[in-house]
Amino acid sequence: MAEDQAAPFPGHVNAPFFTTFDRTGFPTDNPLNVLLLDAVAETCLAAAAVLRTVPEPSMRQLAVDLVSWESEKGSAGRLRAAALRVYGSELADVPLVPVLAADGAPPEAGWAPPQDAVLWPDLDLTVLTAHRAHEAGIVVADPEIGGDRLKRLATLCKALACPWEPGPEILAEYVERIVGGLPLPRSGESLEQWSALYEDLAALFEDDGHVLHGKQLLLAEDCTLRPTNRPLERAGAGISTRVQGKPSGQGARREAFFQPVRTEANQPGAPSVPALLSKRLFSLHPGLVWKDRGERTRGRAARAFLEQEGLVRPYDTRGLLDHVRQALSASTDRRLRLQTLRFVFRLWQPRRSLGGTEISSLGLYVPSADGRLIRASDAVFGRGWGRASVGEDLATVVAAGQDVSKSLKAIAGRLLDVPEEFAKRGETTPEEWWAFLLEAGVADGLLPVRSRDALSRVDQGRELTARQLIRMAKVSAEVQEQWEPYVRNWSSAYYPRTSYRGTPAWRLPGQDVVGRLGQEARLAYARLVLHGLASWDDARFTSLWTSAGSQSSPDTERVPTPLGAFVREQPWLPVRGRDRAVRFVRPADAWRCPPGLEEEPSYAPTVDHRLRHLLERGKASDRLREMRLPTWDDPRDSARLIAALGQLAAEGALGAEDRPAAQREGWL
Repeated sequence: MAEDQAAPFPGHVNAPFFTTFDRTGFPTDNPLNVLLLDAVAETCLAAAAVLRTVPEPSMRQLAVDLVSWESEKGSAGRLRAAALRVYGSELADVPLVPVLAADGAPPEAGWAPPQDAVLWPDLDLTVLTAHRAHEAGIVVADPEIGGDRLKRLATLCKALACPWEPGPEILAEYVERIVGGLPLPRSGESLEQWSALYEDLAALFEDDGHVLHGKQLLLAEDCTLRPTNRPLERAGAGISTRVQGKPSGQGARREAFFQPVRTEANQPGAPSVPALLSKRLFSLHPGLVWKDRGERTRGRAARAFLEQEGLVRPYDTRGLLDHVRQALSASTDRRLRLQTLRFVFRLWQPRRSLGGTEISSLGLYVPSADGRLIRASDAVFGRGWGRASVGEDLATVVAAGQDVSKSLKAIAGRLLDVPEEFAKRGETTPEEWWAFLLEAGVADGLLPVRSRDALSRVDQGRELTARQLIRMAKVSAEVQEQWEPYVRNWSSAYYPRTSYRGTPAWRLPGQDVVGRLGQEARLAYARLVLHGLASWDDARFTSLWTSAGSQSSPDTERVPTPLGAFVREQPWLPVRGRDRAVRFVRPADAWRCPPGLEEEPSYAPTVDHRLRHLLERGKASDRLREMRLPTWDDPRDSARLIAALGQLAAEGALGAEDRPAAQREGWL
């Protein structure tokens, strides 16, 4: 037959096959050919069984060749059927795999079924070799058979649904068993074997290093074997060592670090790691060699592998901050939380930076005004933080309204402690702590809120009515009264039978009770609102409801939020007239006096001068103009100015001394 007609296994088959007319091939479905191939399969299995009793290496290789049929020609099924006839059992239960055996063991001990054997990776390894695996009690294929032969056999076994090439997770367990059997070095002994071990790890798990998390693989400084680092646990998911009755650090999982090198984290004068953090870490043995002075770079790759896969942290700022994040997620110890807060501050202080790490990502805890430790991301500045903060105003509003407002009472438990609790012993300043805490996630001012149980979806657009929107927002009756007139005329959705999803209906804490508070509290609230107007984005003022169907042009409906309704329609903005008495009005009923105005209209209700500087910050001025706050002397408001002057004159609010100025304004 033609030369391209190959046997199904690495060998020669001589049989009277039925060929094609030109004798260049033969049909495999011909009954004679089927009979002959079945006979060949039975012969190969029977011969391999005999050869498996011969200890010579060449016979072991031949036994593998006889059963390593090519799987793409239906060989697996033919061999499986032949095994039932020859052995009376499934092929997967036949000892087809040549494995390493103890010296002096009988030849039969050098074979194992595929389901019991392991094909060790064919790599240039120094420590994690197949022979090491055998010594650790793993039934591993004999590498002397040859990598190509073993791979052919592995392909057949995979077709038999009994693969014996270990996946990354299983291989990691085997490696941990091998490392656990290595002799630990004594003082002064060479660590060449251990250094080579980490080179092997980098080669074995180049793309799967994550499977080594938590495995006992690391030689520590005290010559003990310790686990690699685990991924960061979810915040709050850790076990509190305090609850267990153990001091922080005792019994807690310790994190692995490389030996310190000269970095910003351990320069002379750099902040020392707090004791409770130190107890939660260990260093790798200083005798480990990660690179030599020659051209070999594999050791350097091993260190990079351990670091990049998160198995060992570098002893630098980034590594220590990752350790802080892990420790805070796993412990509720109060002392640990306070120590880490000050430690991170000292790292940040010299450069006002942590070198690319965001402070807010660390999960720091800060002391609150009521003595508890709370997450920095949940805290807000309170009293004592100076003119740069609006904490004084927030504390004033909370103190005045927490008995009548649940939302303000909730803020009371989030107020930050006074700066003296942070800037102790004159080593730091409140200004430094204020800047640091802002980056840590502490809020400054009145933050919009939403109801946790609010609904954000309707099944059909026709359900999206003003009344339904108010009901779904789950707000108080007072907020409903403020909001309802503002959305009363809003039309329903464009697609009546399509589902819609919406963004939150934001509101302000205390907006439902501020009208009942005293003047000082209302002034403080107005300052808080103006402070927020400078930075709040559009989503706080408008809720978007978008059709969730497959229309080519999705519909988006814009609905004012309770916050937007409050700022626009409620009397919160303080003004003063001729009598200098403070009144609170809607933005549309007040007048803004721009900076540099030559003659201020004392007869008009202008924004209280104590708050005017806040109108010039950020987006506050533009946002208030959207809320219909007019500006005195602005040509865009000329019509409103003339109407207002006429109204003031009709009401007798203009005195004789005011008329010349009023006439000039009206004429201009």
